[in-house]
Amino acid sequence: MRSTEKVAVVLGASAKNGIGWACVERLAAEGVKVVVGARSYDRLKALCDPFGAVAVRCDAASRDDIKHISDVALEKYGHIDIAVNSAGVGHLSSIADVKEDMLREAMVVNYYAMVNFVQIMTAAMGERAADNIGSVVLVSTMSVDHPMAPVFPYAAAKGATDTLVRYAALEYGPKHIKVNSINPGFVMTDMARGSDLQGLEIVEQLTAKATPLGRIATAAECADAVYWLASSAFVSGLHLKVCGGGQLRPQFGD
Repeated sequence: MRSTEKVAVVLGASAKNGIGWACVERLAAEGVKVVVGARSYDRLKALCDPFGAVAVRCDAASRDDIKHISDVALEKYGHIDIAVNSAGVGHLSSIADVKEDMLREAMVVNYYAMVNFVQIMTAAMGERAADNIGSVVLVSTMSVDHPMAPVFPYAAAKGATDTLVRYAALEYGPKHIKVNSINPGFVMTDMARGSDLQGLEIVEQLTAKATPLGRIATAAECADAVYWLASSAFVSGLHLKVCGGGQLRPQFGD
């Protein structure tokens, strides 16, 4: 299918400088019809209106809300070809200090919701033809296997999501649906700015110094990776590191 015939659902896109927002911009620029969900409807409308995208209030942690946005996309366009979930909660804690409610919320948003998303979106995509492969892309994190001490609850939940990606790639491959994730390194998003992480500018400088390409990734570059996975890439079960080679070194260098 040409991009102008494709339909995408994107969750977690209400932060203006976030990865989800950039994904909507990238997909829409390629002519993809986009249905966008997030909890903040006003900000969502500000994103969607210039592109003619459809805004749907959606709590990514709610299975009913995910099913609703799927139904909206099917009712309006008749099919779904691409599904991107960028929603996440970035709790900060060490293992020693983590509280059970923090672990639970991290798992609900960063893992359980991803399972619901995969189940519902692949069902909506249905059986595909070999020349019309469906695509699910989940936004994970490089800190799954490249530890950054303060983000344990978030990284552990995203580690479960990476496992989901591999199993889903096997399960839905015979239906001609590919499932992948992008695993960015540190990206200066609203979620990062709104976290309790101290010294963000220093974190950015140290990460850039440890990155072979000399800087951290932008949200737009993460969206480029998502678009590649969602469109022409003949890959499935991949965790694509979007970090300028930063996975080759410790998080803050040697």
